[in-house]
This record gives sequence, C-alpha cells and structure tokens, in this order.
Amino acid sequence: MSEACPHCGQQMPDPDKIVEWAGFEINETTGVLRVLATLERYQLTTQQSRLTAALLKVRGRILSKEQIMDMVYKEKHVDEQPGEKIIEVYICYLRKRIPQMREQLENVWGRGYRIAPP
Repeated sequence: MSEACPHCGQQMPDPDKIVEWAGFEINETTGVLRVLATLERYQLTTQQSRLTAALLKVRGRILSKEQIMDMVYKEKHVDEQPGEKIIEVYICYLRKRIPQMREQLENVWGRGYRIAPP
C-alpha cells in the first residue's frame, strides 16, 4: 500500500508498481504511461497497461505472443482469453497513440515483440 505525502496528504505511488525502461515509465496501479523525455502522460486500459509493463519489465528482451498473453490475461482461464491476434491490435494502438513507441516497439519477425532502447 502506498503512503500519503506528509505535506499535502496525496497518495504517493507505490515504487514496486512503477516500471521504467527505455525512456518510458508505467504505473501498474493506475495504468498511466509516462514518456520521460517529454513528460507526456497516457492513460492506458488494463490490458494495454499490462502489455506495456510486461515489455518494460524484460528490459529489451523479446516476448512471444504466448508469453504476453499469459502476462496480460493472467487471471483468466485459457478458454476465456481472446486469441493472440488481440496482441497485434494492442501493439498497433500503442504505436498510433504514442509517437515515441513507433520506433521502439519492435516486432521481431517469428519471435515476438520488444521495446528497444532509444
């Protein structure tokens, strides 16, 4: 649980729920992605946030669609998960919405996806 700021009383982000890599920072609790170079903030859906956090956590390594599915839909039974094609939809959405993701969010043909360092 996060603590309150002693000066203003506002809840401080839980440091265990913030993942930073390659110029991006995501708060897994709130789903807010921050681009560190520009300080722009983007509110992501739960699944988009989980996908982004999964890719940031592995720090440039490649994740297969299957690995991403397991991380994004971890609480759902396999029969309740959408098909792997949904990962392509989320990737496309992130690239369109967040300009800095266009270059760094890479498809490694036949293997999966990764966020490359800038």
